[in-house]
Amino acid sequence: MWVHSDIMTKKEAEELESDGRFWGSIVAGTIIGLIVGGSVALLFAPKSGRELRGDLEDAAETVREKAEATLDDLQEAAQKLAQTSRTLLDETRENVVRSVEAGRDAYDKKRQELTNELEEKLRGDDTKTA
Repeated sequence: MWVHSDIMTKKEAEELESDGRFWGSIVAGTIIGLIVGGSVALLFAPKSGRELRGDLEDAAETVREKAEATLDDLQEAAQKLAQTSRTLLDETRENVVRSVEAGRDAYDKKRQELTNELEEKLRGDDTKTA
């Protein structure tokens, strides 16, 4: 995604996109732009009431179609985000399980080493006292 450096850094843009505000901004900007642009065009174009109503209906239809298209894009982006989140969660869960198992194995190994060491010392002390 190209972002002008005077407006926003790439990191800021990625953060904006990752938390969902990016798509919300696009939807809001699109709808506001369509409404403002359509209203200005209608106000400055001399037309009869029937033509004006027809233009308003056309503009409303255009806004509806663009809003639906943007909603479809948002739903697709949300699905991708959900899939990515599930994948990351699964990977994290696997890493945690492996880490816990490794920690348990290390604990058991060290415990066995210390037990053996203690038993050897106790045997050595028994032979000295006997």
